[in-house]
Amino acid sequence: MNLLLTIIFMVLIGAIIGGSTNYLAIKMLFHPYKAVYLFGKRLPFTPGLLPKRQEELATQLGKVVVDHLLTPKSIQNKIMNASFKKDMNEWIQGEVKKS
Repeated sequence: MNLLLTIIFMVLIGAIIGGSTNYLAIKMLFHPYKAVYLFGKRLPFTPGLLPKRQEELATQLGKVVVDHLLTPKSIQNKIMNASFKKDMNEWIQGEVKKS
């Protein structure tokens, strides 16, 4: 019985520590959105990592999309796909009928 209580206690303590560190990490990534100043000095870890580097992240994400997701070969494969051609013909015919 004593071993069972020890195991349950260890699991609860581990869950509390893990949950609190995860909560703190997420908060530090996203909040605050703007720098916080105290006595004219910026507090460390403000703003959060993602708001602080938003422009750099957007630039890098745009490069990944252009270099790896929207390549000329992938666009050509999509256009040459038979089901895509069928769907586009149906859509165009529907639009023409609306007009």
